[in-house]
Amino acid sequence: PRLRGEGRYWGGRTMTHDLILRGGNVITPSVALAGDVAVDGDEIAAIGQVLARGAREIDCRGKLVMPGFLNLHCHSAMVPLRGLGEDVPDRLSRVIWPLERDLVDADFVRLGGAFGLVEQVLAGVTTVVDMYYHADTLAEVADKIGVRLIAGQALASAPMPDALDCAAGLARAEALAARWRGHPRITAALAPHAPHSLTDDDLAAVRDMSNRLDMPVLIHLAETQAERRLLERRGSRSPTAHLASLGLLTPRLIAAHCIDIDDDDIALLVDAHVAIAHCVGANTKAAKGTAPLLRLLAAGAAVGLGTDGPMSGNTLDVLGQLAQVAKTHKLLSGDRSVLPAQVLVALATAAAADAISRPDLGRLSVGAKADIVILDLDHPALAPVHDPWSTLVYAASPRDVRTVIVDGRVIVEDRRVVGFDLGVLEAAMHDLADHCHEAAFALA
Repeated sequence: PRLRGEGRYWGGRTMTHDLILRGGNVITPSVALAGDVAVDGDEIAAIGQVLARGAREIDCRGKLVMPGFLNLHCHSAMVPLRGLGEDVPDRLSRVIWPLERDLVDADFVRLGGAFGLVEQVLAGVTTVVDMYYHADTLAEVADKIGVRLIAGQALASAPMPDALDCAAGLARAEALAARWRGHPRITAALAPHAPHSLTDDDLAAVRDMSNRLDMPVLIHLAETQAERRLLERRGSRSPTAHLASLGLLTPRLIAAHCIDIDDDDIALLVDAHVAIAHCVGANTKAAKGTAPLLRLLAAGAAVGLGTDGPMSGNTLDVLGQLAQVAKTHKLLSGDRSVLPAQVLVALATAAAADAISRPDLGRLSVGAKADIVILDLDHPALAPVHDPWSTLVYAASPRDVRTVIVDGRVIVEDRRVVGFDLGVLEAAMHDLADHCHEAAFALA
């Protein structure tokens, strides 16, 4: 029988698909069902009872088949710095920036990025939105692993590890865009650090390049009250209003954090269709507060989830963010009924994809990109599975991710990244981590 109207029913036709995921518990945008998922090339070809055979088939009986997660904000290559300077006030200026200035080069990003991206794909993340230095190097690593990446070249008006000023950073971004233009999985982006860390002229230059080359813009926005005070001295009502005055609020903008925003700011973000990356784990850990998620959703804002960097939230695991988001906003609202599990899963999948104008991602539906995650359900911590969405939000972890598919290609199989051996990099990582520790100790 055809299952709940999802996908195509091939009847008795003779057809061979490139890949068929057989007999899993399939999460589609609207319903969970028992059935198959067929993949041809980089797209989902059918969902339901697929009678055709596959050139390759994966037995998914007793497993959960779901769309891959999107991480809308992170700094993957910061893994070598994870755990340094914890619990230090003003950590960004006292620890993170000095360490980056002294340590970060292309080799640092290549090594740290490999570990950071592998951590994410092993946790079921299939699309990574990343902003950092040497973005071209991270794109090379992502291409080798096979993950989907929006690679943001970091920009600031002050000297950076890979550029003396914003103009030099913009030149790197333009070269990044030229190199990866047309790539099926790598998208070049501009990544100005924050409204207050670039001059208005530099922000205008970012806007102009984004318009000219149709490049996404990634930015930290309204992360602290101090940011608002700095921009008030420049004559702006708020960081959000400041970007609006410069023409940077567009559907190409992915704004991380958005903690210190009021109703007027929310209206600006919604009207401009800005994507918001909600980073609750990192923000609460830093005692910065949290974005007003319930107000944003009620206003119709485009919201997805982000982990922030491995120095901020200490993990690049989007799956682990789900319960944190739920518990934080249930507590703040005093209402346990808010943010049902199905809504939370959508924030990490379909809603996140829609936020960044990629409706072909984050969902299992015919014609969508074949970015798929298969989770085991046999761990005692998951039993019983009365509701797959609740199980995902409150019980599942990266431990349960067995297979990850991006663009129709299996990139994680039996919990191992296909064709990528982190073991050969471990010694170099340990050496770099020791160097980072010594540098951090010297700052104390």
